[in-house]
Amino acid sequence: MENNITTTLPEMLAQIFADEAETIESTENNSGISLSLALALTHKKRAMQKQYDMIRTWLEAERQKKEYREKFIDYILEQFMMNYFSETGSKTLALPNEFRLSLRKKSESVEIEDEQAAIKWALENERDEILKTEYLLRKKEIMAHVKATGELPPGVKINTGEGFSFSVKDQSDGKQ
Repeated sequence: MENNITTTLPEMLAQIFADEAETIESTENNSGISLSLALALTHKKRAMQKQYDMIRTWLEAERQKKEYREKFIDYILEQFMMNYFSETGSKTLALPNEFRLSLRKKSESVEIEDEQAAIKWALENERDEILKTEYLLRKKEIMAHVKATGELPPGVKINTGEGFSFSVKDQSDGKQ
């Protein structure tokens, strides 16, 4: 398998840099990479992140435009349905393009404006039925328990700290 990895390394690098006129230094036996290649790869990584960020920004702007247009269209259709209802008394209309417009009376709903104030009131007035209790496990405390007692709780797995983790940090903007 190692032979397969080393024989495909130049091909993989060529694919990464296919759209650029950069020169890739390769070693005779493919056993490592040069400093200039490491610099080129990290430069490429930064450029890819910048391109991704630009695309994400553009996509978010397009999403906002689409959302605005959909709200506008829904508003116009709602006004049309309100007029249709007042003229015909019918709350639904099947359109020939397989869309169905309908009006429905809004039901009562609860909107929580200040969750902490509402929770405080429920606790002070012993209204436990309106509170939801969530149990979460604390990983640091579980690890401390395992180390202190040797007991491993059911459903818990300890990952050994063998090997290395790898990261590439772009120190110009703090991104990894």
